[in-house]
Amino acid sequence: MTSNNASIEIRDLYKIFGKSPEKYVDAVRNGLSKTELGRTHGHILG
Repeated sequence: MTSNNASIEIRDLYKIFGKSPEKYVDAVRNGLSKTELGRTHGHILG
């Protein structure tokens, strides 16, 4: 049997949970914090 040292690297992956997450993608990319997203918009960033 041969050994396979393959790996996958993922960076900057996140999920926005809430009623309309697509509305907040750009805001999060531009620096909207997890706390502010939750308090102001009722969404969770995970």
